[in-house]
Amino acid sequence: MTALQQGSTWFLDVVDDLQIPGWFYVPGNMSSSEQREWLAACLEALPTAIGTRGYDGNEIGPDDVLPSLREALEIRSTSPSHGIFQVWPTRGPGSVFCHVTILDTAVAPRWSELDAVCHSIDAPHIGPGLQCSIEGVVERDGTRMDTASVHLVFDDGETTLMLSINESFAPLVAYALPGLVALMESVRMVDAGGRQFRSIAPSGLLEEAPWNVEDDQ
Repeated sequence: MTALQQGSTWFLDVVDDLQIPGWFYVPGNMSSSEQREWLAACLEALPTAIGTRGYDGNEIGPDDVLPSLREALEIRSTSPSHGIFQVWPTRGPGSVFCHVTILDTAVAPRWSELDAVCHSIDAPHIGPGLQCSIEGVVERDGTRMDTASVHLVFDDGETTLMLSINESFAPLVAYALPGLVALMESVRMVDAGGRQFRSIAPSGLLEEAPWNVEDDQ
Protein backbone atom coordinates (compact mmCIF):
# COMPACT_ATOMS: atom_id res chain seq x y z
CA MET A 1 0.00 0.00 0.00
CA THR A 2 1.66 3.19 -1.15
CA ALA A 3 -0.15 6.42 -1.81
CA LEU A 4 0.71 10.09 -2.15
CA GLN A 5 -2.05 12.61 -1.67
CA GLN A 6 -1.85 16.37 -1.83
CA GLY A 7 -3.67 18.80 0.43
CA SER A 8 -3.52 22.57 -0.01
CA THR A 9 0.18 22.68 0.99
CA TRP A 10 0.88 19.22 2.40
CA PHE A 11 1.68 15.83 0.92
CA LEU A 12 0.69 12.68 2.78
CA ASP A 13 3.13 9.82 2.24
CA VAL A 14 3.18 6.20 3.36
CA VAL A 15 6.68 5.73 4.82
CA ASP A 16 6.74 1.94 4.73
CA ASP A 17 5.58 -0.47 2.04
CA LEU A 18 2.50 -1.19 4.12
CA GLN A 19 0.17 -4.01 3.12
CA ILE A 20 -2.99 -4.38 5.21
CA PRO A 21 -5.21 -7.29 4.13
CA GLY A 22 -8.63 -6.10 3.02
CA TRP A 23 -7.63 -2.43 2.69
CA PHE A 24 -8.17 -1.19 -0.88
CA TYR A 25 -7.05 2.31 -1.83
CA VAL A 26 -9.66 4.08 -4.00
CA PRO A 27 -7.89 6.46 -6.41
CA GLY A 28 -9.61 9.65 -7.47
CA ASN A 29 -10.28 10.90 -11.00
CA MET A 30 -10.23 7.44 -12.58
CA SER A 31 -11.38 7.00 -16.16
CA SER A 32 -14.05 4.41 -16.99
CA SER A 33 -11.40 1.91 -18.05
CA GLU A 34 -9.38 2.56 -14.87
CA GLN A 35 -12.50 1.99 -12.78
CA ARG A 36 -13.08 -1.35 -14.49
CA GLU A 37 -9.47 -2.31 -13.83
CA TRP A 38 -9.83 -1.31 -10.17
CA LEU A 39 -13.00 -3.38 -9.81
CA ALA A 40 -11.31 -6.39 -11.41
CA ALA A 41 -8.26 -6.07 -9.14
CA CYS A 42 -10.44 -5.88 -6.03
CA LEU A 43 -12.52 -8.88 -7.11
CA GLU A 44 -9.32 -10.85 -7.58
CA ALA A 45 -7.89 -9.84 -4.19
CA LEU A 46 -11.02 -10.16 -2.04
CA PRO A 47 -11.09 -13.98 -1.73
CA THR A 48 -7.64 -13.84 -0.14
CA ALA A 49 -8.63 -10.94 2.12
CA ILE A 50 -12.00 -12.15 3.41
CA GLY A 51 -12.27 -15.77 2.30
CA THR A 52 -14.79 -17.34 -0.03
CA ARG A 53 -17.53 -18.06 2.51
CA GLY A 54 -19.34 -15.79 4.92
CA TYR A 55 -20.12 -16.46 8.57
CA ASP A 56 -23.35 -18.11 7.48
CA GLY A 57 -21.38 -20.66 5.46
CA ASN A 58 -22.70 -19.42 2.13
CA GLU A 59 -20.29 -18.80 -0.71
CA ILE A 60 -19.26 -15.19 -1.34
CA GLY A 61 -19.35 -14.41 -5.06
CA PRO A 62 -18.83 -11.30 -7.21
CA ASP A 63 -22.53 -10.40 -7.02
CA ASP A 64 -22.22 -10.18 -3.23
CA VAL A 65 -19.42 -7.61 -3.25
CA LEU A 66 -19.81 -5.65 -6.49
CA PRO A 67 -22.48 -3.28 -5.11
CA SER A 68 -20.15 -2.27 -2.27
CA LEU A 69 -17.19 -1.85 -4.63
CA ARG A 70 -19.27 0.37 -6.91
CA GLU A 71 -20.37 2.34 -3.85
CA ALA A 72 -16.68 3.02 -3.14
CA LEU A 73 -16.26 4.55 -6.61
CA GLU A 74 -19.32 6.73 -6.06
CA ILE A 75 -18.10 7.91 -2.66
CA ARG A 76 -14.66 8.71 -4.10
CA SER A 77 -16.20 10.77 -6.91
CA THR A 78 -18.12 13.02 -4.50
CA SER A 79 -15.95 13.11 -1.36
CA PRO A 80 -13.58 16.01 -0.57
CA SER A 81 -11.30 13.66 1.38
CA HIS A 82 -7.67 13.58 0.27
CA GLY A 83 -7.59 9.79 0.36
CA ILE A 84 -10.11 6.97 0.77
CA PHE A 85 -9.65 3.30 1.55
CA GLN A 86 -12.42 0.74 1.32
CA VAL A 87 -11.86 -1.65 4.20
CA TRP A 88 -13.06 -5.25 4.26
CA PRO A 89 -12.00 -6.23 7.79
CA THR A 90 -13.64 -9.63 8.10
CA ARG A 91 -15.80 -12.22 6.44
CA GLY A 92 -19.39 -11.22 5.93
CA PRO A 93 -19.11 -9.69 3.45
CA GLY A 94 -19.16 -6.10 4.67
CA SER A 95 -16.99 -3.02 4.31
CA VAL A 96 -16.35 0.34 5.94
CA PHE A 97 -14.52 3.40 4.67
CA CYS A 98 -11.36 5.08 5.93
CA HIS A 99 -11.09 8.75 4.98
CA VAL A 100 -7.84 10.72 5.11
CA THR A 101 -8.57 14.42 5.49
CA ILE A 102 -6.30 17.47 5.71
CA LEU A 103 -7.97 20.73 6.72
CA ASP A 104 -7.43 24.03 8.47
CA THR A 105 -7.58 23.74 12.25
CA ALA A 106 -10.14 26.56 12.35
CA VAL A 107 -12.73 24.38 10.59
CA ALA A 108 -11.83 21.03 12.19
CA PRO A 109 -14.56 19.22 14.16
CA ARG A 110 -15.03 20.16 17.81
CA TRP A 111 -15.06 16.71 19.34
CA SER A 112 -16.47 17.77 22.70
CA GLU A 113 -19.57 19.02 20.88
CA LEU A 114 -19.97 15.63 19.18
CA ASP A 115 -20.01 13.60 22.43
CA ALA A 116 -16.78 11.91 21.40
CA VAL A 117 -14.78 9.84 23.87
CA CYS A 118 -11.13 10.85 23.43
CA HIS A 119 -7.78 9.62 24.65
CA SER A 120 -4.21 10.40 23.71
CA ILE A 121 -2.26 8.57 21.00
CA ASP A 122 1.12 9.03 19.38
CA ALA A 123 2.14 8.45 15.77
CA PRO A 124 5.87 7.82 15.19
CA HIS A 125 6.14 10.00 12.07
CA ILE A 126 3.56 12.65 13.03
CA GLY A 127 3.49 13.21 16.78
CA PRO A 128 0.89 13.27 19.56
CA GLY A 129 -2.81 13.32 18.87
CA LEU A 130 -6.24 12.10 19.86
CA GLN A 131 -8.29 9.02 19.18
CA CYS A 132 -11.90 10.18 19.19
CA SER A 133 -14.63 7.54 19.19
CA ILE A 134 -18.32 8.24 18.69
CA GLU A 135 -20.97 5.61 19.37
CA GLY A 136 -24.60 5.69 18.31
CA VAL A 137 -27.69 3.66 17.55
CA VAL A 138 -29.71 3.50 14.35
CA GLU A 139 -32.89 1.64 13.54
CA ARG A 140 -33.06 -0.34 10.33
CA ASP A 141 -36.03 -2.49 9.32
CA GLY A 142 -37.28 -2.39 12.88
CA THR A 143 -33.96 -3.52 14.35
CA ARG A 144 -31.76 -1.31 16.51
CA MET A 145 -28.09 -1.45 15.54
CA ASP A 146 -25.06 -0.09 17.41
CA THR A 147 -22.87 2.16 15.28
CA ALA A 148 -19.42 3.65 15.80
CA SER A 149 -16.85 5.86 14.17
CA VAL A 150 -13.19 6.36 15.08
CA HIS A 151 -11.05 9.38 14.22
CA LEU A 152 -7.29 9.71 14.75
CA VAL A 153 -6.61 13.44 14.91
CA PHE A 154 -3.31 15.33 14.71
CA ASP A 155 -2.93 19.11 14.84
CA ASP A 156 -0.02 21.56 14.73
CA GLY A 157 -2.07 24.65 15.56
CA GLU A 158 -2.75 25.52 11.92
CA THR A 159 -3.42 22.25 10.09
CA THR A 160 -5.35 19.15 11.18
CA LEU A 161 -4.82 15.64 9.81
CA MET A 162 -7.61 13.12 10.39
CA LEU A 163 -7.57 9.39 9.70
CA SER A 164 -11.18 8.29 10.13
CA ILE A 165 -13.22 5.13 10.02
CA ASN A 166 -16.61 6.62 9.19
CA GLU A 167 -19.78 5.65 11.03
CA SER A 168 -20.80 2.07 10.40
CA PHE A 169 -21.93 -1.10 12.17
CA ALA A 170 -19.90 -1.12 15.40
CA PRO A 171 -18.40 -4.63 15.10
CA LEU A 172 -17.12 -3.87 11.58
CA VAL A 173 -15.49 -0.67 12.85
CA ALA A 174 -13.90 -2.61 15.70
CA TYR A 175 -12.44 -5.16 13.29
CA ALA A 176 -11.08 -2.34 11.09
CA LEU A 177 -9.37 -0.51 13.97
CA PRO A 178 -6.08 -2.49 13.98
CA GLY A 179 -5.59 -1.62 10.31
CA LEU A 180 -6.26 2.05 11.06
CA VAL A 181 -3.58 2.00 13.76
CA ALA A 182 -1.15 0.33 11.33
CA LEU A 183 -1.84 3.08 8.80
CA MET A 184 -1.30 5.75 11.46
CA GLU A 185 2.06 4.26 12.35
CA SER A 186 3.25 4.34 8.72
CA VAL A 187 2.25 7.78 7.40
CA ARG A 188 3.88 11.19 7.53
CA MET A 189 3.14 14.62 6.03
CA VAL A 190 5.64 16.90 4.34
CA ASP A 191 5.27 20.17 2.50
CA ALA A 192 6.65 21.02 -0.93
CA GLY A 193 9.93 22.12 0.64
CA GLY A 194 10.41 18.85 2.51
CA ARG A 195 9.43 20.18 5.95
CA GLN A 196 7.78 17.43 7.98
CA PHE A 197 4.48 18.01 9.75
CA ARG A 198 4.79 17.60 13.52
CA SER A 199 1.69 17.74 15.66
CA ILE A 200 1.52 19.28 19.12
CA ALA A 201 0.11 17.62 22.23
CA PRO A 202 -3.62 18.32 22.65
CA SER A 203 -4.66 20.37 25.66
CA GLY A 204 -7.75 20.03 27.81
CA LEU A 205 -7.94 16.31 27.05
CA LEU A 206 -10.51 14.23 28.89
CA GLU A 207 -8.61 11.07 29.63
CA GLU A 208 -10.55 7.90 28.91
CA ALA A 209 -9.47 4.30 28.52
CA PRO A 210 -8.86 3.33 24.89
CA TRP A 211 -11.59 1.46 23.07
CA ASN A 212 -10.81 -2.20 23.59
CA VAL A 213 -11.33 -3.74 20.17
CA GLU A 214 -11.55 -7.25 21.60
CA ASP A 215 -14.66 -6.28 23.57
CA ASP A 216 -16.53 -5.75 20.30
CA GLN A 217 -15.26 -8.84 18.55
